[in-house]
Formats: sequence, structure tokens, C-alpha cells
Amino acid sequence: MKFDELNARDIYELFSSLYKEKHNIEYPGAGWIGNEMHLLRNLLDEYGPAQIACCVLNCIINNNSNASVPYLAGGIKYYITPHNPIIYYAVTRWGTARIKKLWQQYLILDAVWFPSATQRTKRKVILKELKEWAYEKADKARQGTNKKAAKPKKSGGGGTKV
Repeated sequence: MKFDELNARDIYELFSSLYKEKHNIEYPGAGWIGNEMHLLRNLLDEYGPAQIACCVLNCIINNNSNASVPYLAGGIKYYITPHNPIIYYAVTRWGTARIKKLWQQYLILDAVWFPSATQRTKRKVILKELKEWAYEKADKARQGTNKKAAKPKKSGGGGTKV
């Protein structure tokens, strides 16, 4: 997933796929799709694509089946993450037990008011490892979604056989 290049349609598809994954039904939409796209475009302009992808993830995780794009837009302040959105998305979506443990260590070290030199160094090392993992995972996810299934060509072109 290339976070810099996400547009309103990509975010809408992300919302729909996460909704279906959690509730096992297609996202029904909330009225006319043009209104939902307009809301998403405004959110993208204000917060950026990576932050909105995290907001979509948080909205779907934290709500039941009444979640919708207008619901997301209305409560956007509740879904924004103060952390690096790409790392947050990758850890929340694809994190293994080891990565989630690293994330917890990072959060604890990040919350220290007056960190010692050792704590600062450890925080930087953990952050670097999380960034490398998250960007690698996002690139793999992007490559997986960009592969389109090759359509088998039909043999014979119609016409009459002689």
C-alpha cells in the first residue's frame, strides 16, 4: 500500500474491505456515493492519506456495523493517531506478536518524560526497526494488490469454420 498515493476511491475501497472483513457483509453505503467521496476528499486534504487510512482502520475496529463514511468524518478527531501513521497502520493490521511487543516497548519509551541517554538510544533503535518493518510490509501489501489476475484468452475468434 503506497500511502502517499491514496485517493478518495482507494480509501473508500479500504473502508469497504475492512468493513466486510469484520462484519462478513458488504458495506451498504450511507446514501449517495458522491457525498461519501466528497467527505473523503475533504478529509484527505486536511489530514493526509496515511492518517486517514489509520482513521478508517480505527473506525472499523472500534465500532459495530453502524460505522459509515459520514460516521467516520463526523468523529474524525476520535480516530486520529498521534504516532507515525504508517507504522501504526502496519503494526495494527499486520503485526506479529514480536512486532506488537516492540511497538509496546516503543510506546512506553516514548511516554517517558525525561528519558535517560540509554532510553533515548533504545527508543531510536526500536523506531528504526519498526519503520523498516512497516515500510517493507506496506510495499509487499502494495505489490500484492497491484497484481491483476491474467484473463485467459479465448481460443478461436468466431467466424465460420471451413
